[in-house]
Amino acid sequence: MWLEIPDKPEYKGKNYQFIVSVEPKGTSTGGSKYMRILVKNSQAGDKKKE
Repeated sequence: MWLEIPDKPEYKGKNYQFIVSVEPKGTSTGGSKYMRILVKNSQAGDKKKE
């Protein structure tokens, strides 16, 4: 799984939340798992120097 956020000013400095449901393949029981993924997009110009 990956996430691509466009490199545009309107997306900078925003937070996002995604709810993901996963169910094991080949099971007939209700074995779904739910995950909450939180993403914080940095401000324009916030790049790590290495």
